[in-house]
Amino acid sequence: GSVDNVLDTIEGLLKDGQAVDVIELAECAIEEVEIAMQSVDDSNGEMGDMLHRLQDIHLTACRKARPDPEELAERLFRKELNGEWDVFYGAAKTYASILGEKGLAVYRSLAEEEWKKIKPLGPRKEEREERSQRRFNITHIMETLADLSGDVEAMVDVRKRDLSYAYHYLQIAELYNKAGKRVEAL
Repeated sequence: GSVDNVLDTIEGLLKDGQAVDVIELAECAIEEVEIAMQSVDDSNGEMGDMLHRLQDIHLTACRKARPDPEELAERLFRKELNGEWDVFYGAAKTYASILGEKGLAVYRSLAEEEWKKIKPLGPRKEEREERSQRRFNITHIMETLADLSGDVEAMVDVRKRDLSYAYHYLQIAELYNKAGKRVEAL
């Protein structure tokens, strides 16, 4: 359809060496699709597929253009934090080689600032209901950063922020067990 033609045109620009422009075009297009998804039935997954294709185009364009890593980190963080459709989900890992040390440091700093606002949840029923898309997004961002660092304690710290279900305790024990820390797992 006409949308596929637009995506083909954007990909064509990428092949023509206009990767810098494609980054901006892809980000604008992703925003438009996200807005459209709020009022469109996507039960056939067509819009979701479009988002995935745009993300792939964006990643390829970033690999070619090598944009400023600190500016890219800030844009990716904001988009992942505020997104509702898992766009740029796990961006720190996906874009790690493009962000490099400088970009990842900015990403981590922004994430830690936002993470401070997330209050710990305990096992009380009313605490289980204190969930939001933003909380889910920043939790996943922190998990991605902990995974990138390879630090099991960092991952445990993220998981400890939500102890509203017994299963969450099991997840922490499994993290320790996988790391060979049997005493902590118990």
